[in-house]
Amino acid sequence: MENRHEIESQKGIAATELALLLPLIVLLLFVLVEASTAMHTYTTLQEASREGARMVLLQGEGADVDGLVKAIITEIPDDSLVTDVTTDAGQKTVTVTVSCEYVPFKGGSDGTNFISNDKQTYMLQASTTMPIP
Repeated sequence: MENRHEIESQKGIAATELALLLPLIVLLLFVLVEASTAMHTYTTLQEASREGARMVLLQGEGADVDGLVKAIITEIPDDSLVTDVTTDAGQKTVTVTVSCEYVPFKGGSDGTNFISNDKQTYMLQASTTMPIP
């Protein structure tokens, strides 16, 4: 009889431990997903700035870098992308900067309203500088 009582007691302890640790595990999972989404967005901006700088080197200053950036970055709305091309004749370099507003957890309308009504955004920016031959 005592064995059965001890087993039931251990099941209760396991349930209590799970109840205490589950919120921490869910929070950790949420942070990992959010960080990986931000990293993916940044690497996409970085790739677009690198390809834009390459395009300027191949086609000159009249190249449609903004169109190329918008073609490469498909998961970010076009109106939130900002592309800046700067040519420095003195140092013979071209710099392409691509930036966008990053909204954590895809914005308030997609699920963060239950956390808060604050729609805080962060500016992500990637820049590539290449020498002009």
